[in-house]
Parts: sequence; structure tokens; C-alpha cells
Amino acid sequence: MAKLREKIGYAVGDAAAGGITWKVMSIAFPLFFTNIFGLTVADTATLMLIARMFDVVTDPVMGMLADRTQSRWGTYRPWLILGAIPFGLIFALLLYTPEFGPVGKRIWAYTLYLSMMVVYTAVNVPYGSLLGVMTDDDNEKNQFSSFRMVGAYAMGFITLLSFPYLQKLVGGTDQHQYAVLGAFFGLLAASGTLACGLLTKERLKPIRAEKFSLKPFADLFRNGPWVILTFIGICMNFFNGFRYAVAGYLFEYCMHGDVTVSGLIINYTVFMTFGELTCMIFGGVSPVFTKWIGSKRKSFMWAAAICMVTSIAFFFVPMDPAYIWVLIAIVILTSIGIGIYSPLLWSMYADVAAVRCHRSSALP
Repeated sequence: MAKLREKIGYAVGDAAAGGITWKVMSIAFPLFFTNIFGLTVADTATLMLIARMFDVVTDPVMGMLADRTQSRWGTYRPWLILGAIPFGLIFALLLYTPEFGPVGKRIWAYTLYLSMMVVYTAVNVPYGSLLGVMTDDDNEKNQFSSFRMVGAYAMGFITLLSFPYLQKLVGGTDQHQYAVLGAFFGLLAASGTLACGLLTKERLKPIRAEKFSLKPFADLFRNGPWVILTFIGICMNFFNGFRYAVAGYLFEYCMHGDVTVSGLIINYTVFMTFGELTCMIFGGVSPVFTKWIGSKRKSFMWAAAICMVTSIAFFFVPMDPAYIWVLIAIVILTSIGIGIYSPLLWSMYADVAAVRCHRSSALP
């Protein structure tokens, strides 16, 4: 039985990766690159596309490397422990604007952004696999997964809500503000990743391939549940990525700048903060909702239906500051579905991994 400290430690890992780096990369980076750093929209779009295609290669390679790792810290934890510093450092450098010309800036952005994707993969893939070797109890996996989602969304809430106020606190030019906040959040991300690696424990042993073979990849595509989960995961990433990436441009070009309501500055990061808070709450409620519904599959389908209906409704609301609370209400409703289904996906992935672990333990 895992202790509360370990569950919190696991949650801190996704607070660093999902709650800080990924949230800022998804929401702030597109607008930062085009309006502050100095890249063209075409350069920024190309960079994002290359990075996603890059992931197609780096993710499976990282999976193979992680599965073959053996150390005194275990199989997956050493990647978090040793990757923590480069994880935070590269993130900080990405939000720094060097005094270069257009070509130099393009090289800087492309090199660091792709490096960030590599180190993010080197930390996040082992982190995701870690759940499958910490426990073989289904209920406990659900608890770990819920702690993970609550940690990510809670940190995402804090990061996004505080962002415009921290900018004002730092002062100076936009470039200076982002550079300082990059260093600050980079330090937090590195600390959280390191804490996760040190506080968690690996109890089960994954299969260790003696030599490289493409057969495991072929076997994966004969695994129906894995194929379905992977397809769903890709759709989820597109769904969340699109929502986050367009938020800045929504406020810049449709709402014509920040909206201030009773002293509250509602910019694109604060706008998405309402969703983060909702995801945090319903990420914690997810196991209870799943138990009430009766199965993970049914719970996931209900949550996905909520997201579909509310996302369609969003397009029928006028893009006008007078409707800001209507837009926020729809974001909150959509986030109820996201908060419920996010822990379920990772828990079901861990179920698939657990089969491998059990088979491994049965081998002579």
C-alpha cells in the first residue's frame, strides 16, 4: 500500500510537466513567438508542426530506452532524477529573447524548442510508465492517476492565474517579463520533477528485452485496447492543444485585448484558468464518478459526450467582451468532461502495462 507522501510525490511530477511547462508551451508559446519573440506566424506554425512530427519518432525511442534502463533508482525514476535540471533549464531559455537577427532567432527557437520536446519526452514517457510499476492494485492506480491529474490541474490553475499579475510585478518590457518568468517557472518545474523521482517507488518489474526487436511494435498494433487508447490519446492531444493554442489569439484579435471585470484581469491565461480549476476538481471526483457509473468505459463516454456538446456550443457565442462570462461558463462545462476522462485514460493505459508486468513476473 503506497503512502500519501508517494501519491503527492507522483502528483508533483505532473504538476511540473503538465501544470507548468506544458501549459505555458500550449497557451503562451504561440503568441509569445509571434508577438514578442519576433517569429512570423508561418515560422511558428511550422515549428509546432515539426515538433509534433518529431514526437512521433522520439516517443517510441524513449519508451525503448526507458524499458531497458537498470539502475539503483529503478527503471523509470532515474530519467526524472537526472532529467530534472535540463528540463527546467531549456524551458527557461525558451522564454528568453536573444538580441539576434531573424535568422539567429529562428535557429534559437527551433533548436531550443525541439530540444525541449526531447527532454520533455525523456521525462514524461518514463513518468507515464512509472504508474504501471508502482502498484498492481486497480483502485490504487485510479488514486495515483487522480492525484496526478489534480496535481497537474492545480499547478496549471496557479500558473495561468498568476501569469498576468507576475508580469506586472516583474515590470519592464515584454521580453524581460517572459525571461524572468521563464527562469522562475523553470526552477519550479525542475524541482517538481526531481521531487517526483525521489519520492516515488517502483514495486513491479517491467519486461526487459534482451535485444532490440521490431516485434513488440508489431504486437502493439495487434493489441485492440492499446490501439483504441492510442487513437483516443491522439484525439485528446489535438483537442486540448487546439483549445490552448487559440486562446491567446482569441483575446488578441476577437476580444481586442484583455477584459477587466471588477478588477479581475481576464486575459488568455486567466481565461483558461477557470477550466484548470474545474479540471482539478473533477479530476479528483473522477474515481467516485466512475464507481457510480459502473465502469471506466461508460464514465469515459459520458465525459467525452459533455466535451463534444459544449465545444459545439462555443461556436454559437458572439466573440464580444459582453459575453465573457458565457464563454467562461462553456469553458467550465467542457472542463468537467476533461477532468473526468483525463485520469481514466492514463489509468486504462496502466491496466494494459500491468498485463505485461504480470507476464514478466511469471517468466522463469
